[in-house]
Amino acid sequence: MFAGFTTIFYTYSCIEDVPDDILPKAEPKLVVESFISPNDTIRVRVCQSLPINYNYYLTSDDHYNEFPPLRDASVSIRNTHTGNPISIPYDSLSGFYVLYPSQFSVEKGQEYELKVNHTELGEALARTRVPSSTPDLLSVKIDTAEVHTYEGVETDYDLVISGIIKDTGGEKNFYRIIFTFYYCYEYDYVYCYTDMVEKLISDTGSDGQELPFTLYIYGYSWQYYKVKILSTDINYYHFHRTLENWSEGNPFVEPTPVYSNIEGGLGIFGSYLEVAF
Repeated sequence: MFAGFTTIFYTYSCIEDVPDDILPKAEPKLVVESFISPNDTIRVRVCQSLPINYNYYLTSDDHYNEFPPLRDASVSIRNTHTGNPISIPYDSLSGFYVLYPSQFSVEKGQEYELKVNHTELGEALARTRVPSSTPDLLSVKIDTAEVHTYEGVETDYDLVISGIIKDTGGEKNFYRIIFTFYYCYEYDYVYCYTDMVEKLISDTGSDGQELPFTLYIYGYSWQYYKVKILSTDINYYHFHRTLENWSEGNPFVEPTPVYSNIEGGLGIFGSYLEVAF
């Protein structure tokens, strides 16, 4: 009986609305997101934060529910060592502020400043230093850990992806390993499925040494895959680490704040170098 009462208590307490007058008051802020890399297009997403009691759908598509972009911001980027700010125009098709490599060059080891101004929300500013060297991947292999069958027919597999990164000594380095796999099947129409697993590592305590990594994929039938190894700046690393902790954390403990390096706003401005195969 006690267990039943406890269940009812938690059920009802979880759905009770908190009165608006006791919620903390906060003015909306600029929210900025951008990750830059040499030879890649610069894309900057700009929107604004919403109050904690905003409970309405943000878009008409429940499966693609996100904050609408701010179209009237002034966005610019500059190399802090060599250049004047370059304006980044808004692209209405993508909802991003976009600047192509032919218009602005991102270089290894250089620091860049991103600035966003809005007439109502003020100014937001952030900096990132692009890593100086691409990941040195010594080895990578993909093994089948287990084959699953149904009525004698192979259905899917458990996979193990392992490898070794040779760290560059004398500097702080961060890495992200991304394994993306694709599968298509036909049932009245062709449906293509995409998923990914990833891992973040740093050279803390292992400066200049070999850094092993292992990823596991359980029960997938894949037809095509791609492996990417990224060297990232500290902002990129901390943002994705805290985002991972926030999305996978225990709901009964204090939530993990998502890392932000945006002065005067919220969000992330980071950089990376990539090796893909």
